Amino acid sequence: MGGTLRDLDACTAWEATSATPYPDALVQLSWLAAAARAGDVILSASDGWDLRARFEPVTHVSTHGALLRDQMTVPLIVDVPTQRMPQRTTDIVPSALQLLGVATDTVFDGRSFLR
Repeated sequence: MGGTLRDLDACTAWEATSATPYPDALVQLSWLAAAARAGDVILSASDGWDLRARFEPVTHVSTHGALLRDQMTVPLIVDVPTQRMPQRTTDIVPSALQLLGVATDTVFDGRSFLR
């Protein structure tokens, strides 16, 4: 990316990375590093690597959890207008609850993309 990107909010950071091989990586890494469950090292396999291969006898034919485009983009079909981009998977439950009119005191990582 390069350049002088500073003080980005989550939407602007997504816009800056959406066309790269690592869409939304800035946001995902910053959220992960700030999470209480984060360890001292954050590890993401490069394209074509399977970090589990030597520990599990079954060959993996799919991947999950890396910062690569194929693993960061998920199809989402909704039948209502959305109010913002991007929509992240963490936004699905708050959005569905809002659409269903269900009030909750639960704090979610995501936020509704319907408002």
